[in-house]
Amino acid sequence: MRFQGSASYFATPNPMPAVNAAVTLRRLGLLLLLLFALPAAALEQVALQLNWKHQFQFAGYYAAVEKGYYREAGFEVKLVEADGHEDPIAAVIGGKAQYGVGASELALRRARGEPVVALAVILQHSPLVLLARRNGNSSQSIHDLAGRRIMLMPHETELFAYLRREGVTAYTPLPHSFHVNDLIEGRTDAISAYQTDEPFPLQQARFAYDAFSPRSNGIDFYGDTLFTTEAQIDKDAERVKAFREASLRGWHYAMKHPAEIADLIRARYSKRHSREHLLFEAAEMARLMQVDLVDIGTSQPGRWQHVAETYVEVGMLAAPYSIDGLIWDPNPREAPRWLLPAVLAALVVLLAAAAIAWRFRLLSRRLAAEIGERETAQQRQQAVQRNLLALLDSTENLTMLIAADGTILSINTAGAARFDGTPETVAGHNIFDISPPDIRAARRQAVAQAIGERRSVVIDDERGGMHLHNTIVPVIDADGEARRVAVFSENVTERVLAHEALKKSEERYRFLAENTADVVWQTDAGMNFTYINEADEKLRGFPRGEVIGTPFGRSLTPASQETARAMNDARLAAERRGERTGTLTFQLEQVRREGGTVWVEVNSTPKRNDAGEIVGYFGVSRDITERKRIADRLLEANAELQQRLDEIHRLQSALQEQAIRDSLTGLYNRRYLDETLEREIARAKREGHPLALVMIDVDHFKPLNDTYGHQAGDHVLAALGALLREDTRAEDVPCRYGGEEFLVLMPQMPLDAARERAEHWRTRFADQCFIHGSLSIRATISLGVAAYPNHGHTRDEIIQSADLALYLAKHDGRNRVAVFEAAPLTIEV
Repeated sequence: MRFQGSASYFATPNPMPAVNAAVTLRRLGLLLLLLFALPAAALEQVALQLNWKHQFQFAGYYAAVEKGYYREAGFEVKLVEADGHEDPIAAVIGGKAQYGVGASELALRRARGEPVVALAVILQHSPLVLLARRNGNSSQSIHDLAGRRIMLMPHETELFAYLRREGVTAYTPLPHSFHVNDLIEGRTDAISAYQTDEPFPLQQARFAYDAFSPRSNGIDFYGDTLFTTEAQIDKDAERVKAFREASLRGWHYAMKHPAEIADLIRARYSKRHSREHLLFEAAEMARLMQVDLVDIGTSQPGRWQHVAETYVEVGMLAAPYSIDGLIWDPNPREAPRWLLPAVLAALVVLLAAAAIAWRFRLLSRRLAAEIGERETAQQRQQAVQRNLLALLDSTENLTMLIAADGTILSINTAGAARFDGTPETVAGHNIFDISPPDIRAARRQAVAQAIGERRSVVIDDERGGMHLHNTIVPVIDADGEARRVAVFSENVTERVLAHEALKKSEERYRFLAENTADVVWQTDAGMNFTYINEADEKLRGFPRGEVIGTPFGRSLTPASQETARAMNDARLAAERRGERTGTLTFQLEQVRREGGTVWVEVNSTPKRNDAGEIVGYFGVSRDITERKRIADRLLEANAELQQRLDEIHRLQSALQEQAIRDSLTGLYNRRYLDETLEREIARAKREGHPLALVMIDVDHFKPLNDTYGHQAGDHVLAALGALLREDTRAEDVPCRYGGEEFLVLMPQMPLDAARERAEHWRTRFADQCFIHGSLSIRATISLGVAAYPNHGHTRDEIIQSADLALYLAKHDGRNRVAVFEAAPLTIEV
């Protein structure tokens, strides 16, 4: 409980007898012995529910386990990986775990009455983003996702809030597959992701994408947050505090040693991500955690309140609501339990003593109070005077107090310096006597006017190149009379000179604007012309008087009006997001008075007030009609040239395809296979993958040719080529090796799987009946299978092994699959 006690209580000696203190010390010693006697293995078993798979996102918890921080705090911690289906917050509330990792949805759940408590914010900014396929080379906006397919998780509430705030409500939600390949291969148009994770494989794949963050619309939520339940805190708040401190120790260590933790994750938890991927994630997390600016674990009530208000704004939370109790204070300032009884006992003693002394002290206290009040009032008055004098003396401007007749009563140091003296030497002189003769009468009249009219009087003068701004203020005494004035004199020379320079600059600007060949103009915030030079009349034929006051859009063709409106809308949207926009350059088509149009290049710059708000625009328009005509002709020429280049590329591609393809079967030819086999063997050696090769030969092909003719034989070979094209993987390389011989290269294919594929092809081919004219032809194939590294390390060795296996298949009766029989060769590393 909280307690506010009096200072006198804490000054009272402890009445406890010495013998009681000794007993207490003995009990404390016994308690310490019992604590040290507890077995080291008696650790509290707790579970920490993660909100995703094992990766650097949870580096601090891995570090706390590995470095023993949890064990030092008395915990045996089990880190529970998310399965992608169960809500992590629901798992903690349901008692499956004592602690969990959540995000901004904690505020939403607390407002809905669920007993969640945020212990420590790890990511100061949420990493949640939407990643979308880029259509062509141009970027798109979040509004382009309307009507598209989007993969979202139900608990990613801030993304739902982001879409609602942007007005993107009509889209097709898809269950999340947690695989960026669905985005790459077009099975979805957008996916929810962490900017610390999924962008890495997309960048590795050189996949063009757009990332949309809720922060672009002012939804700046917290990211990963360690949380628990009220029940866990009520059970033992000190244990919760110990768990929190151990976790934060882990996070501090992890962010200082990212490479070590990345290796730990791959060794102990998951090899799902490469080391480079984990280090990419660590670098992105450091930016979101802002470890150089904010201590890890810090959270602010205002940020959480902003989260809840955003949910109300987009209709995900109903008002009124409360998130009281969401943020846990690990160090509450509560008084010890023994303090209240002790204070009450002390108060009884103090009240008894006070009753006896009260009557005797009352009179003296009143007297002392009156004396003290007088002394305090005098001290305050003196302090105020000292402070006022110090304040006036510290200013760079003249400040003085003068009587009605002009006698200087007091003056500050800066003011005395104007008269080449000090406050002590100048005080007592008459201001009118020491002022220049030409301004004495004006000074007397100003002082008399301030006193007589009881109002401030302002006069300006210039002496020796110094411009002064003087304010004379009457001082009203307690009886209502004004007998003296305070004079404040400010040196405004720099301001006056700057104003004069600005005036001259404006004159030069107007001269240049009126004599330049370019059209110079200004508008107000509503885009109505407030100024335009004579060059516009020379260019378009409209007199200046007919243009000023009219909307800027009236000078444009309908198509250019849409262009200008879109550019201005984009500028204003950026300003609403807090971005400060500068000069925009775009091309517009303007109408001429006598008919026709002229193309201009427009440079538009915002005009701002002191608050930074846009109150108008400056612009320069340059005639580019001829340049645009030439550019259009150049574009047409380039388009024609590009069309010819495309045709050349098409022909080159066709020639290249013919160079590596067999014309009869459509399969790759022998030259392409030889080049590819060398490359795939090198890759298999480097990555440790298997590689299989199947050699195929049509049985009794010569008798078939002799019996039915070469055209029938070609028909059978083409049918075998079609079978291999349609019944192989995308990474397999089927080719016609020569005559009736075929080879199929299968990267990353184990020997047993290759034998099964060969048997499948043999069966399919044997079941086919080939119709050639009026003939029905059946044929079979024999197949030999060899593999790297089992049957060879080089191209020639593997091909020879497959050839020998094929020979064995033919020798054993044809229409069968044979695997090269030899002892596996040793791999040289």
